Amino acid sequence: MKKYYIGRRVGDGTHLNPYNSELRLYIQTNYGVRPQQQIISHTLPWVLHKYDLTEAQHSDVTANVPQVFAFPPGALDRELSTLSAVQRNAISSRLVAAGFDMSWATGTNTVRDVLQFIAHSIQLSECTEVEGPLNTPADATRFNIRTMNVGDIPADARQRIATRLQERGIDTSDVTLATPLWQVVRKIQRMDDGLTPRLMGTRIKQRWFYHDAEAE
Repeated sequence: MKKYYIGRRVGDGTHLNPYNSELRLYIQTNYGVRPQQQIISHTLPWVLHKYDLTEAQHSDVTANVPQVFAFPPGALDRELSTLSAVQRNAISSRLVAAGFDMSWATGTNTVRDVLQFIAHSIQLSECTEVEGPLNTPADATRFNIRTMNVGDIPADARQRIATRLQERGIDTSDVTLATPLWQVVRKIQRMDDGLTPRLMGTRIKQRWFYHDAEAE
């Protein structure tokens, strides 16, 4: 049963205690199952995983890993309106508690939209990471790509994002303080034609949500 999970990051980012996932450590220790995809953020205290677990494993994980949340299984492109009110409220409540502003989401948005929102907000924040392990944890609302413009994030973070993009040959000449953050994410996602996926190196990684054709 393939599901997407959001959970807590552990570790302090040092060599002896690198950032890791509470969920991944539990599943690896108890079941030896590896995630199919994952994001372990250096800048936000959250992780996002895709796992294929049995019903019994899933029940055990959700009962014993604190603050882990599983998205309802099924097609990523189904609209939120097709979920039950209990499911929709659970998604919104869990993400708001994690610091993600969900005011943008409507019934016509899809499960994929929500997962991409989390992933892209995390991944954009990664572009602001300074060298070394002693980063100050960021608030997820500082990188809300659905409701924020470039000018809404701190100046030092803007500069680091611009530097990261320029290092990869991404044209930022048309980016202003009024540019929506989702358009910056699109620049990372796509070549200048707006359609061709951009292949990145090691710094901007975990490209699994960058491409709209991501399989279920």
